[in-house]
Amino acid sequence: MVGKTTRYCVPFSIPSSDRRRKFTKDMELAAIFCIAELHRKRGIDFILKRPAEEIDFIVQALYPFLLAPSQDRTLLFDGFGFISYSFKYDLLPNVETFLNNLKRSAVNSQSYSATLMQYLDYFDSFTGVDKRTIKGLITDRDFINEFLMLFDKAVRVRSPILDKIILSPSINEDTVKMLSNEVSEFRRRLQADLNALQKAMNILNKLTEKQLTKKQIEVLSIEKLYDKKISKTREILSRRAEKIQSLFDKKIVDIGKELDKKIQDLHKEHLKLQSRREELLETREEYATKLKSLDKKKDSENILALQESISEIDETIDRLENRIEEVSQKVDEISKKKKLEISRLSIECRNKIGEVMGKLDALEAEFKAKIKMREDSVRSLQELTEIISSKINVLLDLKKKAITEFEELGIEIKTRRISVVYVPFYIICFRRKSERRYVTIPTSIIESMGGLTKVKSLIGLSDIKSLLKPFSHIEGLVNEFTLLLEENPVFEAEIAEAGSKLNILKSKNLRKSIKEGLKKLCDEEWFSENELSLLYRILNKYGD
Repeated sequence: MVGKTTRYCVPFSIPSSDRRRKFTKDMELAAIFCIAELHRKRGIDFILKRPAEEIDFIVQALYPFLLAPSQDRTLLFDGFGFISYSFKYDLLPNVETFLNNLKRSAVNSQSYSATLMQYLDYFDSFTGVDKRTIKGLITDRDFINEFLMLFDKAVRVRSPILDKIILSPSINEDTVKMLSNEVSEFRRRLQADLNALQKAMNILNKLTEKQLTKKQIEVLSIEKLYDKKISKTREILSRRAEKIQSLFDKKIVDIGKELDKKIQDLHKEHLKLQSRREELLETREEYATKLKSLDKKKDSENILALQESISEIDETIDRLENRIEEVSQKVDEISKKKKLEISRLSIECRNKIGEVMGKLDALEAEFKAKIKMREDSVRSLQELTEIISSKINVLLDLKKKAITEFEELGIEIKTRRISVVYVPFYIICFRRKSERRYVTIPTSIIESMGGLTKVKSLIGLSDIKSLLKPFSHIEGLVNEFTLLLEENPVFEAEIAEAGSKLNILKSKNLRKSIKEGLKKLCDEEWFSENELSLLYRILNKYGD
């Protein structure tokens, strides 16, 4: 894998933004030595009389991360697989079954509508969940940002690394290829689902649009057919209605003439009777005047004759007035009869015309019913399609969201092939007789003394703790590695063997560098001159 894979290595020490002094490699080794002394357990157990721990070895190890190209992004893998990412894949209803049945039923609107009703609840939700776990895949955005900060400081490794433990990843290049293919396959499935749902939406809308077009054509055809029918029927029935109206108009005129003649005759009689009555009244007036002028003694005969004449006139006037009343009543009766007859004939005419024109109303009602039936069918198709479309849209949105989240996985850098990025950390092994204990120190930001308040201990190691600020997510993985050492004896033995060989305390040159680094840390006032002397003496114990 060394020859095939591009390798990068991140520095252990990353100076903080406010650090003005250079932090050299010898200062790094000195700080690690100080922290090792801080963690070393002294022999103060008087009851058990346990001896103090010794530093068995200090070694730098390289924690492997792998970068794998994936479309326009790069996937980040934890080489030991302590981190994993689980994909939740929502299973769709069978879209092809829906589409096949939809296409088969599209021969007519009735079967098509029935199929839509059948599938009304088909896309209510996903049918299940399929979970996939990608071992080692890092997706946490904070972790990725932390890694990118480190990767920005990385340098290409072109020659063999001999002075550090290169941890062999449990997730190697072949595994990463396989896992990357799984990620790609997962994305393809998401995209296929998205395409299937979009296809379902498009075909559903297209088939519904065709059915609606058919209905529109049917409506236009019905309108055209009934326009002709109604127009022709109206023309025929209007002629019939006109004939009926003419017939009844004639009947009304005839009966009007007949009754008007009777009324006219009665009016003539009434006038004659009135005239006769007037004449008799005048005659009676004359007789009455004459009667007043006669002497009762002398003209008794004439008075009697006049009185008889007046009496006869009165009787005649009474008869005339009775007859006048009778004639007036007959005129009223005939007038009423005329009105009733004309009204009856008008109603009968309207009814006859209504019966005739009712055929036109029935035809128009039939036309409206057919149009309404198709409008209802159109509305039903639109509503059913809208309901199903809205449910498909919900699934579409969820799939789009899943793809969006999925595409945000990884790092926004491009790589052409799989690369290994080593992140260094220190392993400190303490030994007490046959017992070994491990402490790990992850890649850290190097702080400045700044305004720190120094709390002095025997050798000021509490301040040294403040010097290194670990990257939290890397620290978490290194802690997992420490647990692995405790749980896996075979692996622990391999690390112990490699650590003993590469122990920085065995190297005269490195011990010299540590001394130089301790002096520089002292100059930065991380501890005092006396404490520096003590650290020198402790370090000298590890000499040849």
